[in-house]
Amino acid sequence: MLLVILGAGASYDCMRAEYVNSRGEAVAPPPPPQASQLFAPHFGPVIDRYPPARAIAHLMRGVAAQGTTSIEHEFERIVGEARDSEIIRRQLAAVRFYLHDVIEESTQGYAMEAGHGVTNYHALVSCTGDN
Repeated sequence: MLLVILGAGASYDCMRAEYVNSRGEAVAPPPPPQASQLFAPHFGPVIDRYPPARAIAHLMRGVAAQGTTSIEHEFERIVGEARDSEIIRRQLAAVRFYLHDVIEESTQGYAMEAGHGVTNYHALVSCTGDN
């Protein structure tokens, strides 16, 4: 059995990837977001799909801007408050869908733009052994 654990560093190498645009210029497409960038304003179209997530997104933007605590630590605090509040539980549910869309769309977009869908993950899960 093969166990693969992917974490924050899994996409580190992709941040240095470059591709050639239609004018022949080497450019780097925007990489997938790091935790502190997950609620950046340019993800506005995604937050518009999940209005209950807006209150938490606003809070997380402040946390990211201050840099005094981590997004993960703030989530733990909010989850603790959610036990006593149906409103917060609904907001957290919306944030889960929001995060899913942000991560999926940004990583899929990056993989397609930077490598036309060809990534190291294909070699990782390849059954042929031709890595």
